[in-house]
Amino acid sequence: MGLINSPLGVIRQKIGNMRFSTWKGKNTVARQPEGYNDAKTPVQVQNRNKFTVIQKMGSSMLDAIRLGFKKFAIGKTELNAFAQFNLNQFLSLTTLGVVNLKNVLVSRGNLLPLIQTSATFTSGTGVIILDYTNNANGANAMSDDKVIICGFDTVKGVGGSVISNSTRLSAQAIVTIPQLIGSLDADCVFFAFAKSTTNSECSNSINVTL
Repeated sequence: MGLINSPLGVIRQKIGNMRFSTWKGKNTVARQPEGYNDAKTPVQVQNRNKFTVIQKMGSSMLDAIRLGFKKFAIGKTELNAFAQFNLNQFLSLTTLGVVNLKNVLVSRGNLLPLIQTSATFTSGTGVIILDYTNNANGANAMSDDKVIICGFDTVKGVGGSVISNSTRLSAQAIVTIPQLIGSLDADCVFFAFAKSTTNSECSNSINVTL
């Protein structure tokens, strides 16, 4: 930005790519950009789509994300920590390919992960039943750790998360995810993880296979 001493008083408007205005009572001139480069190569378009999907997924399961990425949200929100980690780890920003949301982590932590044995999802009610191994009192796994189940419909772009009443000892968790009532199980991805009763630590999430 340049300053102009002019006896003509206030100068405004633009000439060509030069814009004249006032700043703190002084005439100024600045050159405008010649154009906006909004490149839309296949890689750039897919990168934007990846970011949009991850943000939508995280926003729909925000309660779980806030717990699962609490310790990594330093100078950023839990949602941004979740998006940044998963884009960097699983969804390469430099290559094309299918976005596999089953690889996403909705939680990271040092607690022993859950070990799934089976799972079922009922579309009409939004109920998911998760059976898992009772690994309480194992390495860094307390018997009162609560189980959290999350689900996301990749077609509708909706999802939710529920902190169940089940613990590691229960070996089964049954929750209803209202947002997924009517969703097809083939369109959904489900996740589960354990959290301490103090919410201070979580396990890495697992992808729940139906």
